[in-house]
Amino acid sequence: MTFALGLLFLASSVLADDPPAASKASEEIQRLQGTWKFEALRTGDEEVKPEALGKRSLFFGADSFLVFDAGRIVQAGTLQVDPSKTPRTLNLVVKQGDHQGETLLGIYSFEGDLLKACVDLDGQSRPSEFKARAGSKTMFFSVRHPAWSADETIAIVGKYKSETEGAEGEKIDYDVAIERRGDAYLVTYTKLGQLVYIGTGLRTGNVLSMAWATQGQAGVSAYKIEKGPRLVGRYATLGGPGMTAIETMTPEKVRE
Repeated sequence: MTFALGLLFLASSVLADDPPAASKASEEIQRLQGTWKFEALRTGDEEVKPEALGKRSLFFGADSFLVFDAGRIVQAGTLQVDPSKTPRTLNLVVKQGDHQGETLLGIYSFEGDLLKACVDLDGQSRPSEFKARAGSKTMFFSVRHPAWSADETIAIVGKYKSETEGAEGEKIDYDVAIERRGDAYLVTYTKLGQLVYIGTGLRTGNVLSMAWATQGQAGVSAYKIEKGPRLVGRYATLGGPGMTAIETMTPEKVRE
């Protein structure tokens, strides 16, 4: 489990001004984040029965993946994607479990909230179709992302300007990046390119709750998510007197 948790920090880069190809790959990784439920899994002549599929799930956190079976991690590693290819390609670098130490070459596609993938288990070639033919060393699987609740339709991933008021009434602003990190969110605050605060957020409907830390200080924040998207909330420091301050995050594209 320590290894699995450590995987989540392998690629902690925030949304940056990447070259176009890297930017598209980063966007695709964002699309994969979270927990997916298996709907089909076939390897050569063997197909996993529906009752067994119900116990399996696939988790993506940053560029790491974890495969669970009945709550137990059975495979873990890192993921590389290239959405510019047709079909889109993926490489699974396995660090733990079946095929440990190997890089499995595959292809993938999205159909709404359904993800389909086909992987060569020999690691010698990349499949050209989404099938696991009988007698082959190819694995096909499809997983579905649980539907978002009706009040979580406003996407919040992106870059923002944060504005708050200091203890003496002065205005303080930061550059903020929000990105998906598994089933949660990674929130980073920078000033003149330097990291100032880092936080982990959980979303429930139109509310984002976040625990954050910096050198010598930690605290909590809670925001209401408004159209724009615009986040308006309050924060307090850990161990402080309980005073709160207002913070507003406005998307950069709105301010420009």
